[in-house]
Amino acid sequence: FSKPSTTSLPSFPVAPTTKINKEVISDKFIESWRSSVIESPYLSVDDWFEIYGFENKQPNISKDEVRSLIKKLTLKPFESNFKINIIWLPEYLHLSTSNAMLKVLEEPPGNTLFFLVTNNDQKLISTIKSRVQNFKVKRFSDSEMKKYLSVYKDISEDEVDQAIYLSDGDINNAQKSIAKKALRDFVVSVEPVSNQVIIKTTTAAAQVVAEAIDNLYIDDIAASIAGDNVVLIISYGNKEAILISKSLDSYLI
Repeated sequence: FSKPSTTSLPSFPVAPTTKINKEVISDKFIESWRSSVIESPYLSVDDWFEIYGFENKQPNISKDEVRSLIKKLTLKPFESNFKINIIWLPEYLHLSTSNAMLKVLEEPPGNTLFFLVTNNDQKLISTIKSRVQNFKVKRFSDSEMKKYLSVYKDISEDEVDQAIYLSDGDINNAQKSIAKKALRDFVVSVEPVSNQVIIKTTTAAAQVVAEAIDNLYIDDIAASIAGDNVVLIISYGNKEAILISKSLDSYLI
């Protein structure tokens, strides 16, 4: 018996950017989304919006997304037996999109599976909820989180326990809490220089600071250690380096 292979078709909330402002669909952001999820499996919607600069916009899963999805579902798979569509955060489906999804959810093509991964199923319209099976995933227990966060060797057990307590079972929030604590404890200064951010710390703490920043800023930032400095290379340029520098400064307060 061999496990059947699959073709995955993810959909997730997006918004127009300066480079992508026509037919704004998941396919055009897929590489960044996949790398972000691989690097941070417990990625939150706020993280995703921050990565692509969506914070001041209203990301959603648009009608264009559904049209693109339906078109892809009509194609015959040659490399797999099943087509699996993951809709990440379906609560961001635009109302017109939700209505357009009903038919394909009720009568999907053969060998096609849909997984709607939501943080709040109460925001889904009732006609969508009536067409799917509901599986609730429990939050992590304190012991599970403590085991996962044990990689932070320079953070005391009491500080890890406090991060877990404040996170309400959310590993992503606990990681951020620990990362911010590391920055407050070990960073001396932060300075933007061209498309870089120079973070002054100590040689002993540089690795801890680099890991903390990696947990706070998931995509398009490369951190390297140079003596008692951590140097961030910002792929976007000087403007974004200044913004990230200000953001880091806020964690030091």
